[in-house]
Amino acid sequence: MLCPDAWRLAAWPWAGAALAAFAYAGLAGFAPPTLRAALMTAIGLWVASGRHAPGWWQAWWLALALVVIADPMAPWRPGVWLSFTAVAVLILAWAGRPRPRGVRGWCLALLRTQWLLAPVMAAAVLLAFGRLAPASPLINLLAVPVVGSLMVPLGFFGWLWVGWPTLAGWAWAPFDLLARGVAAALAWSAQVVPLWQPAAWWHWPLALALLLWALLWLLPGVAFRLRVWFSALLLVSVALLRVPLLPPGTLVVTVYDVGQGQLVELRSRHQRVLVDTGPRFGSGFMPLSLLWPPGQRFDAVVVSHSDRDHAGGVPALRARHRVNRWWAPRGNTLGLPSRPCVAGETWQADGAVWRFLSPPPEAAALPRNDRSCVLLVTLGSRRVLITGDAGVAIERHQLLPQLGTGRVDVLVAGHHGSATSSAPSFVATTRRVRWSSAVVAATPSATPGRRWWRVFGRWAAASGTPPTTAPYALC
Repeated sequence: MLCPDAWRLAAWPWAGAALAAFAYAGLAGFAPPTLRAALMTAIGLWVASGRHAPGWWQAWWLALALVVIADPMAPWRPGVWLSFTAVAVLILAWAGRPRPRGVRGWCLALLRTQWLLAPVMAAAVLLAFGRLAPASPLINLLAVPVVGSLMVPLGFFGWLWVGWPTLAGWAWAPFDLLARGVAAALAWSAQVVPLWQPAAWWHWPLALALLLWALLWLLPGVAFRLRVWFSALLLVSVALLRVPLLPPGTLVVTVYDVGQGQLVELRSRHQRVLVDTGPRFGSGFMPLSLLWPPGQRFDAVVVSHSDRDHAGGVPALRARHRVNRWWAPRGNTLGLPSRPCVAGETWQADGAVWRFLSPPPEAAALPRNDRSCVLLVTLGSRRVLITGDAGVAIERHQLLPQLGTGRVDVLVAGHHGSATSSAPSFVATTRRVRWSSAVVAATPSATPGRRWWRVFGRWAAASGTPPTTAPYALC
């Protein structure tokens, strides 16, 4: 029969095996996560063995220091902080508590661990990646024992026999079988209970609520009744959260940096409008698919014209989100249920006037770029102008006569700053009508050449600041 401290004696050789695995992984050039896992396991088993070992918090700091020494870029990887945060929660949860006994004791310990660990890790993952896995606490109840009690020992055992491929293969075979099973279970759970991507405004309130929940149950000395009442209060507070509205008379303009393409979002108190949808690259990738979680609603989407760098994200937008109204020029090839944008077409919302300055009614014979929808948004004395790919002829003969002498606060330069737009006479006129900022939605690598830099300098001189792809808020 084993003595009461047999588990400590067993931890010591496994700690040596983990250190050997760490050394081998480093010499073999394994990825940083493999090195980190081997090192943290080795130090944890060393502490568990009790042989001239440091305390748990000393071991935590020692492991963090050695990980940073072995991989100086580790502090910039979210996985490092997620790993060490989880270990810190486990230390707080079990410091000073007796070791569980029997099968029932270990099962209760596993439940308590997940009860305390799940909200902290959910908050950390939400802030780091902007998503949550609702099924993760239940998955961990099964995955943690399998990985910690079976896969980790088998992995270290395989490393010990790496010099003898046959023996190592016997150890790695069950490890591979378990790894495939865990991966299949995770894939199945992701299909049954998909990842949840809450809206950006919800990240911090929800993360703070999860952290407060964890602290209520993690910190010692808090009465059980207080824990229950405050937990209920947190649940009610989260349930009552509502989407924050912009103050009246506010327009937020965001020009997204999507590479060679254009995607502009305009938001007022109750209106959300997109001008263009960004590019679709040769691989089929659409940057728009990464900007928002599915299920967004847009009051209007204006597709200035059907070029792929402006309309490339339309398939992702239609598949993942809801659009109340589409606008596009006549003769487009997009196949959208759109209304034609024609100079003079206007609608009003939240005190703002949204008006098309181009294309003219007789635009069917114009080149595709010159048929671009040009949108002017006026809110009080503030104005925003988005010109699509309209060329110099449209700028001179169609836009300037309608703009008058009023101030324009933000202008998105035509054709990404290409020399086919932003005519010198058009930009020179902006000096007299006091443009406050021009935005070139492109980079030099996207539209290279001296002519691009001349246009860039032209807008910089006219607006007083170098144009750049960045968000603006007009209040």
